Amino acid sequence: MSHDVIIVGSGAAGLTAALALAEQVKVLVLAKGAIDGGSTAWAQGGIAAVLDAGDEGDDWAGIDRLVVEQIDAVQAQFDGQGEADRFIPTGLSELDELLDGGLRGGNLIIVGARPSMGKTALADTIALHVAMNLGLPVGKFSMEMQNSEGGQRSLASVGRIPLHALRRPERLADEHWERMTRAAERLRQAPLYSYDRGGLNINQVRAKARSLKRKHGLRMLVVDYVQLMSGIDGRQQRSAQLEEASRGLKSLAKELDIPIIALAQVLRGVEKEADPMPRMSDLKDCGSFEQDADIVLFLHRPIVLKPALGADWKPAAQCRLAKQRGGRTGDFHLHYQGEYTKFSTWPKDVPYPTPIAATRGGNL
Repeated sequence: MSHDVIIVGSGAAGLTAALALAEQVKVLVLAKGAIDGGSTAWAQGGIAAVLDAGDEGDDWAGIDRLVVEQIDAVQAQFDGQGEADRFIPTGLSELDELLDGGLRGGNLIIVGARPSMGKTALADTIALHVAMNLGLPVGKFSMEMQNSEGGQRSLASVGRIPLHALRRPERLADEHWERMTRAAERLRQAPLYSYDRGGLNINQVRAKARSLKRKHGLRMLVVDYVQLMSGIDGRQQRSAQLEEASRGLKSLAKELDIPIIALAQVLRGVEKEADPMPRMSDLKDCGSFEQDADIVLFLHRPIVLKPALGADWKPAAQCRLAKQRGGRTGDFHLHYQGEYTKFSTWPKDVPYPTPIAATRGGNL
């Protein structure tokens, strides 16, 4: 029986030490025929020493250093000298207030809603603000829509041109052509990138995001939507594939130090509830979304489920910040402009429709 012992070290010095230790263990085994408890402890100690010697740096951070760094950061921000990019404003004032300024690097943000509630429009609203108004590079995995449709929606949103008119150019008025020209010029200068291949697995998403980061300095990523991702192993159960995607997106957010907004469908049963605002348990097919996400935001537009509501309800959107790791939660309202597929902060001078009048005693 062979008594060869193979140890892989790190670097030339580590390899030399590992080979020397292996030779000593081999001699010991040949002499005794076995290794007793004392010899095992000696060998383990030797291996630990080799590993320590091969460690290129100490990745542990002491609390003393962390506390000092945080105090310095708080003082710098208070004095107006802190890094402006510690958070990325969404452009939606009530949401930014709840988020203490905006989205932060390393965060996974899940936006959940039923179909047609406006998940893509909300993500696009934030992405366009970040790319156009802040000048920060944004990437979007558009797994549901083609890039051409995304470009069309961007023109509608930025140019305030009805989407139906862009789809049927004979409906465009003279002012629409002027708005389209100005919007196109603004969009051409925005660092916004879209990739519309569907069914990507987490390894493919990671590779594409890393490439975009190297080329353009990626600062935010949108995944539309996460249930359209595939698993690395197609034989796995669907829930396991989505757990893999959820964990992978959180890991990628930390690796690239960017916020990742992942859109998600919620269960159909929520529409039958007395309160149709989704809960975290309603996230479809995967409980890991709730665990892995730093932020969970739900969106609901009452008129989608109750078309008979009056015209006052057409722009009304209810949002719930259901989870924020280390931060506040709460509800707020958004203004939805469906013909432009965009959201904005609900105007302070416009009263939000009253649920009692709208539902005749029911909930929205």
